[in-house]
Amino acid sequence: TLTDSGNTYQTSTSVRVYAQKLFASKQWDMLAANDMMLATLNYGAATQNYFGYNHNDLANDGYVKDYAAEIPAVDSSNMVSGKVSGISFYGASLVFRSRVAVRFFFTGSTENLSFQVDGNTYTPASKDGMHYVEIPDINPQDYAKNIELTVSDGTDELVVTYSPMHYISRMYGKTENAELKALMSVMYGYYQTAVAYLADPYGNGSDNV
Repeated sequence: TLTDSGNTYQTSTSVRVYAQKLFASKQWDMLAANDMMLATLNYGAATQNYFGYNHNDLANDGYVKDYAAEIPAVDSSNMVSGKVSGISFYGASLVFRSRVAVRFFFTGSTENLSFQVDGNTYTPASKDGMHYVEIPDINPQDYAKNIELTVSDGTDELVVTYSPMHYISRMYGKTENAELKALMSVMYGYYQTAVAYLADPYGNGSDNV
């Protein structure tokens, strides 16, 4: 809505409307953006199904693609190294937004501790009797990129190494929730498509939709 001097102009759009225009445009026929847009719509629909939102109007209506290829296992054996007295790493999870976030959960006390990733300091929050640090705005092409969170008391360090792909691989392999499993499958396809798009945005090396 745009208002100026009492005059109002209003319009609306959506990611799907944009996608429909892109798919119909001959200008885009050879671009890998088609694949990226298709993956975006299917990610949107998978989250709708998982969260039970607007089932009657899925984002990928008319643009359904199967991303059910097997997701490779991710080694989680060396996620944690070091030790800081009074605090322990409990686990990590994803927060689903337009770009996902990773939450690192801890038990114990966070008082007088620093939490850093790539030189940036994060302030812990509390939930259900635990403390967590949230790393926001992770792009799909970075799902397999490790986040290294360092907890320090000034003398000792506890380092946790984790990526969204750890969560995607683990949950795809263990969950019995059909909607969550489908979401993990689509997220993996979303990641693969984003990596391919950034490597070859004009689609010169592959066929497109």
